[in-house]
Amino acid sequence: MDKERDIGLNLTHQDITSFVATARQTVATTFNSLEQDRVITYDRRLILVRVLTVLN
Repeated sequence: MDKERDIGLNLTHQDITSFVATARQTVATTFNSLEQDRVITYDRRLILVRVLTVLN
């Protein structure tokens, strides 16, 4: 079974956008979709990856 992993980096959507070279809206839409599917939980301080195998 997957273990949850927290990513304790203080990253904004803009930081992630720069890192992956995509539009900010794409990052926001993707994060929202992953959260709706219960793959991740996120807020301003934490990204909790709940289902690691989905992200492989």
